Amino acid sequence: MSRFLRKLALVLSLTAPGWAQAAVLDGVGTADNLFNAYLSPTLDPSDGVLIAFGDDWGLPGYVDTSLSALVEGQNYFLLVDAYNEAPGPAMFVGSFSISGGGFVFANGGTTLGTDTAHWTSSTQSFAAATGKPYDMTSSGLWSTYLDGYAGAAIWAYKANWVTGLQGHAYFVTRITATTAAVPEPASAVLLIAGAGCLVALARRRRRRPD
Repeated sequence: MSRFLRKLALVLSLTAPGWAQAAVLDGVGTADNLFNAYLSPTLDPSDGVLIAFGDDWGLPGYVDTSLSALVEGQNYFLLVDAYNEAPGPAMFVGSFSISGGGFVFANGGTTLGTDTAHWTSSTQSFAAATGKPYDMTSSGLWSTYLDGYAGAAIWAYKANWVTGLQGHAYFVTRITATTAAVPEPASAVLLIAGAGCLVALARRRRRRPD
């Protein structure tokens, strides 16, 4: 690499540290009785990564921030598969945040709790999750478990002692990139170096006698 390109790489690494800074999804939730949360670019969780789980509805499940980095310019879905182990009441409640910039939730902000306005739900699959979840908070069943959570208790249907069934509830909310992807400094240097080589080659060809 030429002296010029070495200097350019140093300048880019010092003046554009934000290029290498990743945004991160964080959060906490709990469900009756358990849940898995995925961060995925599609509505298929197998295309993404499991970032949080809770296996006891009395205890919170936290997002593993080492797995929830957001790639600049990429849109995502936050997918939550909650499961009610027995007939009766059920709920999912959570609160999530994005740090690092470049992304917003469906509400246009960088924090989002569970609600009926910015989440969709289904009892069939994530792909079928186009309906509005039911707000269980007003039932009073979960009031003692909402402390410390910014969200409402929601479920795919009104799950009380009469109507609650064993099975899954699928919840979806969108995370949207607000900026286009920007190459990291090393990638930018490679692009500039490649362009420089092409320019040099073109000049050499023009100087070559016929």
